[in-house]
Amino acid sequence: MNDWKGRDPEEVDRLIHLIKQSPTFQKFERNNPEGLRRLRRLVEDGEPNLNAFFDRFLLLAEKTDARRGERWAQQFGLTHAETALAAALVAGGSLREFAEQSGKKQSTVRTQLLSIFRKTNTARQIELVQLLKQ
Repeated sequence: MNDWKGRDPEEVDRLIHLIKQSPTFQKFERNNPEGLRRLRRLVEDGEPNLNAFFDRFLLLAEKTDARRGERWAQQFGLTHAETALAAALVAGGSLREFAEQSGKKQSTVRTQLLSIFRKTNTARQIELVQLLKQ
């Protein structure tokens, strides 16, 4: 039995979101506009070969996030908490979502964001995200 069958829809959405950010998938999707729809169907239908793929993909995504976080910490002097917030924003998350998931007050997260803005010489979230995606 495939353990992706019946997967929580929010988890499927999170996985799809991660995959969409992959440069490999973005290149694939440009050449195959139906790719995302087909991938979502495979995930939702519990395609057996996806288990190993997603395990590898998530491990790679975590390693990539860690490397990016280390680079941001060195380049901009971000703290661990600031790096985690920056990664969440780059992944398309909101301040509210990050606060809820990390168990922090929104005011604390807002203060962290202001510190990131100062350290990166940015003033808006979109500007920050564009800088960090480079």
